[in-house]
Amino acid sequence: MTHLDEIASTLRQLVSARDQIATARQLVLTRGGQWPDETEISGLFELQLLGFAGVGIGAGPAIKNWIAQAEAVLEAASAQPA
Repeated sequence: MTHLDEIASTLRQLVSARDQIATARQLVLTRGGQWPDETEISGLFELQLLGFAGVGIGAGPAIKNWIAQAEAVLEAASAQPA
């Protein structure tokens, strides 16, 4: 699986998840990352996954930011000539 395939697969999992926070947590921990037990924080939350970071005030907004970045990466890659 290429890096772009991995990004696309992860993006599909997050977008289709009923509970995006639980899914993101699972994805991060599966890859050897760390996840704080408390996700309902009022401060900055950073989600580092597959080479870029989603940030936001809390886990939900950070995941949405990561999704936007992943979509932009895939869109840019698809615009590249083969």
